[in-house]
Amino acid sequence: MRNFKIITLIALTIVTVIMLFSGCTSEYETNTHKIDDDFKNITIDVDTEDIIFLPTQDDMCKVVFYEKASKKHTSIVENEALVIKYENEEKWYQNIFNFGKSKITVYLPKNEYNNLTIESTTGDIKLENEFEFKSINIDLTTGDISFDKIQASEINLSITTGDMELDNINCSGNITLDSTTGETELNNVNCKNLKSTSTTGEITLESVIATEKIHIERSTGDVEFDRMDAGEIFIETSTGDVEGSLLSDKIFIVDTSTGKKRVPETTSGGKCKITTSTGDIFINIE
Repeated sequence: MRNFKIITLIALTIVTVIMLFSGCTSEYETNTHKIDDDFKNITIDVDTEDIIFLPTQDDMCKVVFYEKASKKHTSIVENEALVIKYENEEKWYQNIFNFGKSKITVYLPKNEYNNLTIESTTGDIKLENEFEFKSINIDLTTGDISFDKIQASEINLSITTGDMELDNINCSGNITLDSTTGETELNNVNCKNLKSTSTTGEITLESVIATEKIHIERSTGDVEFDRMDAGEIFIETSTGDVEGSLLSDKIFIVDTSTGKKRVPETTSGGKCKITTSTGDIFINIE
């Protein structure tokens, strides 16, 4: 009888665990929304989704959601804007065992749009394939941002924790990149003004040209660049080295509290002011 009670108790425990596990596990499904109305702007306000933009193979815009069954998304056109957001109907216990990752894929039929605005908590954002926007504004808490072959008049990116990578960017106006923790990488970028600020994280720039000003601030992290140039350049770090090459002569104003410095002895060109507390400064002209 004792053994029978023990077996029964074990069986009941297993059944209870299975029921609890089933109730606490999120199921994922794929849902496709076709967008029939025309729009000029795109606004996305989501939570923990990866977001990717791709060109459609026909003239139809569609948004594909890989989403939880208990966390549906909506996509509608209102006031000439494609608005994407989520409707959270989850219970607290449905997120205890979460083995998936939500994803939003936006297939765009045109290359040119006005404004792109994204607010997200956790997720990566990829924007590629020669899209053109008047302005791009992204506010992301945790995740990476990747741009490639993008044209815009203004680009403003803000991340608390995550990396930024911008490749082959043509911006007629200003690029502003702000992060707390994460690396920043720019390759083949043209703009009017570039400003990058970060508390902790390195920045590397290759073939980055600003017609007016480049302004870089770092608390902890190195600044490295190759074939960079601007009318004026300002770089300030607390802990980190500054090393790289410029394409034209500058009037250098450099200062480091603890570190070595070596810059060209040029007497013409725009101002290049570099300040570090702890770090070396090595600059050359190509």
